Amino acid sequence: MQLFAALCTTRPVVVLDEPLGTFDPLQLLGVLDLLRERAAAGTSLLLSVHQMSDAEKIASRVLILDAGRALACGSLAELRARAGVPDASLEAAFLALLRRAHAAA
Repeated sequence: MQLFAALCTTRPVVVLDEPLGTFDPLQLLGVLDLLRERAAAGTSLLLSVHQMSDAEKIASRVLILDAGRALACGSLAELRARAGVPDASLEAAFLALLRRAHAAA
């Protein structure tokens, strides 16, 4: 119900915290379509997600946080290039970036 209320607003930016975790696979398709429609209509969507596969399905840009600090930000292609894993999933790029950051610390 809260997701519906958030998406019914006419505000230019909508912030959603873990909005995809409670849906079954068929429901998720519908929700992802709705989010894409809102984005195509000009709404900026800021989603907090922990499942990289969900982020990969919907995000045009991803901000990767590590202990509350920005580790990397960009499109999937940009994150892959930065991580040195050109054909990897978002999760693989995320892990490569995280490992590199922790090795340097």
